Amino acid sequence: KRITDRLFKTGIIELIAGVEQGKSPSRRFGQLFRVYLKTLGIPVVSAKDFQKKKIAILEGSDATLKNFAAQKLGYRGDKGLDLVLKINKQFYIGETKFISTPGGTQDKSFRETMTFISKPERLARRIAILDGVVWLTGKGQRTNLYSNLLRLKSDQLVMSALLLKEFILAESKTR
Repeated sequence: KRITDRLFKTGIIELIAGVEQGKSPSRRFGQLFRVYLKTLGIPVVSAKDFQKKKIAILEGSDATLKNFAAQKLGYRGDKGLDLVLKINKQFYIGETKFISTPGGTQDKSFRETMTFISKPERLARRIAILDGVVWLTGKGQRTNLYSNLLRLKSDQLVMSALLLKEFILAESKTR
């Protein structure tokens, strides 16, 4: 229902344009994700304004987000971040991956993301935004990736980008 609602809201012209455009390599998903964040209706703001907002997404490159998280949240990871989010007084740091096919470097990316969310942070929660074949669950289609998601601990946050807005709104009511 959510996907159908979103498709109808997108409109036929944009839907056709999206269907006709060529496939994007999965490694470009982070940049596409930043564009997508601006469509959610959640403020995407600079570091200067980020701390002042109750709910906001930090704007910037992987390195900018990593530097903010390192300086303000004690993040000690090696990689840049795709998401720094604030919901009331809770901060979230995240990685995004689009897994287009199982196997090879796609599985490696998935494993890196699972390692990322398994490491605790003192001042932020870690979140993984995953899309693609990781969510295949139909008979004969369940991937090993999806099976791994079923074994995550309840405090390990993993979701599709399509659910991020709903997550933010729900968390804003509970925190």
